[in-house]
Parts: sequence; structure tokens; C-alpha cells
Amino acid sequence: MMVRRPATVAGSDSTLSTGVTDYSLRMSNITKVSMAYGNITDVYQRALDRQMLHSEIQGYDTLILETKILGRLYTKPAYILFLLLNELQKAEQDQIQWIYWFDLDMVLMNTHIPLEIFLPPTDLNLDDVNAVVTDDHNGLNTGAFFIRVNYWSAQVFADIVAMPSLQPEVTLKYSEQSALELRLRDPRNKGKAVWVPQYWFNGYRGSRDDRGELRELTPEATRKGGLQIHFAGKPVNKERMPQYLDIAESGDPRWELPLERTGLIEETRIFWEHYAEKLKGPVKVEKTATEVTTEARPAGSVTKDEVLEHVN
Repeated sequence: MMVRRPATVAGSDSTLSTGVTDYSLRMSNITKVSMAYGNITDVYQRALDRQMLHSEIQGYDTLILETKILGRLYTKPAYILFLLLNELQKAEQDQIQWIYWFDLDMVLMNTHIPLEIFLPPTDLNLDDVNAVVTDDHNGLNTGAFFIRVNYWSAQVFADIVAMPSLQPEVTLKYSEQSALELRLRDPRNKGKAVWVPQYWFNGYRGSRDDRGELRELTPEATRKGGLQIHFAGKPVNKERMPQYLDIAESGDPRWELPLERTGLIEETRIFWEHYAEKLKGPVKVEKTATEVTTEARPAGSVTKDEVLEHVN
């Protein structure tokens, strides 16, 4: 099946090379990025359409690579490197600030959530944070992550692309994902990457009952009202994508919550404030978990103490 693309927005200026579709809606300093080449199934096309709807609602440019560049899963970092270099050759005022990568085995559940909510607030002066990422039980998971547009990021992704050739002795269990983790956890890059709660934007389905309710509130499980669910790993996980695409496309109000009812405004602010405080010294928690506003939060939201567990 050929990939069906929504028409490019009228008046857009696509300057990237052949093989990249540029849906220009420049209203944000974030550009969403992914790749979709080869034989794209109807399920993945529906998943992409959900991402495009989110981009349209929130005002994001979205770039989709449609041509394989390198083997062994290295097309992903090579494409990100290309985009970083493409931005860095522009005048600073014309550059975007962040690239947000998403894999196609994601089902976007709530179009009301802006990606900016997950990034360091500008008033906290966390300009040294260049990557916002998540872990799962295997370590870094790059199904969805943010990378700041600057020279540090370009160097990191140049290193990743070159690693198999220049450091063949290094064992990379999860290919380019492991290469990125090695770079981000390098002591020389301390403070450049921040690991945030996985369920914010890279969560898994988790164990759910017949009504879709979580049996256990685990760190990796997307809460109702969350941005999206990542169906990573085994084929049996991806077989569940149609069920959740049906839910997402129906606009189920249990999932399509307004941002202010998700708890994310409070959670993300708490996280970044305490991360900024930790940089200055020991974190002093002045409020207990029960003092965090929870009235508007959906069932399954976390407490302040649980958010703080993720401050690294």
C-alpha cells in the first residue's frame, strides 16, 4: 500500500530534498519528525493520520522521511542529523528550537495536549537541557523524544551515525538506540539530557481490564487523558493498535480530555521546578504529595512524590 499523505498546507515552503514531505504549519518552535517508507500498512497510516491531526490542531510542522538512507536502523539518526544541520545553517532567528521524534507504532490518544508542556519552562533557565527522553525496563527508549537544535545535538547524532564504523568493538544491543544512550549517559554530557516519566509521552498500554482501566498504576503505563500509547516490541503488542486507533478516532471523552483536566500542567511544572532546584543543591520538598491539586485529574494520576521520583 502506498502512503497516503494529506495535502500540503497552501502557501507552505518546502525546501528539503526529495523524499521528505514537509507539512508547513509554522506556529511553534517544535517540529515533529518521523519516517514512513516501504510497505506502510493501513494501521500505520491511521497512526500517522492521528499524528497529523495533532500537528494541525497544535500548529506543528511535521516532516516525514519517505526514503531509506542507511541500514541497521541508522536511517533514524541520520535523518535527525540532516535536519539538525539543515536548521543550523539558517540564521538563528529562523531556526526551530526543538525536534520531536515519534515512531509510527504510536497511537496518539489526546490531541488536546501540546508538546511544549513536556519541555523545560523558559523561566527556569534550563538552557543546558538539550534532550528530553524516557527509559523503559531495557533502558533508553527512543520511540518518542525531544532534541534541542544546537551544535551539541548535531555532534551527538554525528557520533551515533559514525559509531558502527569508528567503534565496531562497542556492543550496541539495541542498535542506534543504544548508541544514543551511551552518548547521553557519558559523564561529559552530564546535565545535557533529562529523563522524564515515561508515561508523559512514551508510555505503553500497560495491563488493562475489559473496560480499558489500568489494573496497576505502573511508571510505564499511559494514563487516560495521556498523549499517546507506544506499542513497542513484540508483534502481539502491535496487534492491539487497531483497538486503540478505534478509540482515538472516536474522540472518546475519557481519553480526549482538555489539558487542564489531565494533571500534566501541575505535574510537569513540579518536575521541572525540582529539577532546577536540584541543580542548585539538595531538593527541599515544601509540600506533601496530598497538597498537590488533584480535583481535575483523571483516575490514575500520580502524586507529587511519584513525580519527584523521576527527577534525575
